[in-house]
Amino acid sequence: MASKPKKLALRDWLLASNSEIIFLQETLGKGHEVEQMLNTLLKGWQFSALDSSGHSGGMAIGFREGRIKVMNQWGSKQVMGMEIITPDFPLPILLVNIYGPCHDRELFWSDLMNKSLLQNPLLIVGGDLNFSIGRAESCGPSAREDPLSDFFQHLLLENNLSDPSPIKLKPTWRNRRIGEDRIAKRLDRFLISEGLLSKIPIFKQWVEESGNSDHFPIFLDISFPPPKPPSPFKFNSAWLLDPSFKTLFVETWIHPSRDQRGSKSFLFMENLKRLKKATITWAKDRKIKQNEELSRIKEDLKSLESLEGNGYSSQASKEKILQLEKLQNKILLDKEEEWRLKSRAVWLKAGDENTKFFHNFAKGRKSVNTIWSLKDDEGREVKTFQGLSAQGQRHFQRLFSDSGEASIAEVIRIAQSFPRYVEENKAEDLSAPVTKEEVEVAMKQMEKDKSPGPDGCTVELFLSFFDLIGSEIPEVVEESRQKGEVYKPFNSTFIALIPKKDAPETFEDFRPISLCNFIYKIIAKVIAIRIFPILSRNIFLEQFGFMDGRQIHEAIGVAQEVIHSMKTQKKKGWSSKLIFQKLMTE
Repeated sequence: MASKPKKLALRDWLLASNSEIIFLQETLGKGHEVEQMLNTLLKGWQFSALDSSGHSGGMAIGFREGRIKVMNQWGSKQVMGMEIITPDFPLPILLVNIYGPCHDRELFWSDLMNKSLLQNPLLIVGGDLNFSIGRAESCGPSAREDPLSDFFQHLLLENNLSDPSPIKLKPTWRNRRIGEDRIAKRLDRFLISEGLLSKIPIFKQWVEESGNSDHFPIFLDISFPPPKPPSPFKFNSAWLLDPSFKTLFVETWIHPSRDQRGSKSFLFMENLKRLKKATITWAKDRKIKQNEELSRIKEDLKSLESLEGNGYSSQASKEKILQLEKLQNKILLDKEEEWRLKSRAVWLKAGDENTKFFHNFAKGRKSVNTIWSLKDDEGREVKTFQGLSAQGQRHFQRLFSDSGEASIAEVIRIAQSFPRYVEENKAEDLSAPVTKEEVEVAMKQMEKDKSPGPDGCTVELFLSFFDLIGSEIPEVVEESRQKGEVYKPFNSTFIALIPKKDAPETFEDFRPISLCNFIYKIIAKVIAIRIFPILSRNIFLEQFGFMDGRQIHEAIGVAQEVIHSMKTQKKKGWSSKLIFQKLMTE
């Protein structure tokens, strides 16, 4: 902050941003002089600062007046803290600005984490912490992984601090050298305590590649948006281990009689609706009972293991303790499985004390997947939930709107353009009635732990109760085959948006995929199994993608070999490059 260009750059940036709190480092001056200079330069802001040490150092924390209420503040040589309350969050949050040292880092951080102030459950730490974690946070020809990377990973874990994944992993510091000597690292970051993570709805951290310093500015955005619609129902496969759910299923599912009239699909959908409603109530009651049971078990264990209790004085008391611990572990395992599914870290198994990991992974996944802002058709930025919803609805209505039905003559003309792939005797197999065995094979081939559609049901649910409803599912699929259409409620889907690039700007930058209902998946799977032998015989060898036993990457190798042969043999030819910018959207 010693140079005039840096002061003017800070002023212009704060005037253009919506930031409410700022951490500054390397202010290079006496604390009271820095405070006076910043308060004069930035009207509407209030700053507190620490003295620099010689020709380096110095820190400051500033906040926008009017919305932030300061409860307490303190500071030392390289650490500065401020306890605040905001209108959006009723509890006091401790903000700590840290300028990490280059030497004796282990000693500095170990002593710092032992201080009682940093044990605050609602804590945000930020600044030039002067460490990087993992090889991915260091880049450049001569860059090396931080030798204390493992130390800092364990330090954050032991002190319940989470490092929110930035929107895009970028370095925050570079040495400004060229050639083989250039190095860039992620040294600056924000850390959030797990206690605060559990209370804030969404957050994001990112790096702004601008400024006239060797450090890039970093940002942390904590948002408290208006209430959103309730989350859709999702079946938890861990419920299948609870005998009470099996009883609920048997009591809720109504089997249609053989002579009962009406659509099989309609009756099946009514059963699903009834089951979903009953399961939601059952899951809420079960969660309340589990929490009450955990509290009771902890009290009983505390009483038994106290000096006044029986403890292990007798075989009966020992067995009582072991029984309580076993019941406690069972409940905790159920909760861990729930967080595993929420986190979508399905490659890990519950039961290995991964609850904290699943919880943090789910929060990080929610932050990364959140659409914070997009531009509308006129280039204006939309940030509100209502505005984004309306913009998304308009976009996908245009994208998926029906352009009009084709006439019979047009359909026949187009069909005649395709060669005949199926002989008449094979066509009879394709249109044969759907059997129970065929449906069961299709269900067992489906992957588990996949995201459900609007019905919220996964294949595990129906496989577990196939002995009870196994005859009804083929009837629904067969009815769809006979009518040549899928029952409309089964045809509804959720649209999930997959970014095409790192920083999407409009809805055009997302690739939509559909999360389908279970019955729709079964119908599609049965059809796929029937036509697979025919397609495998008629698809050209040049088709690499989406084929069993073939990899799309092989196409790259073939293209390279062709070009290489043309060059070495000096043959004439031509090649074309097609860029599908809107792949799978139009």
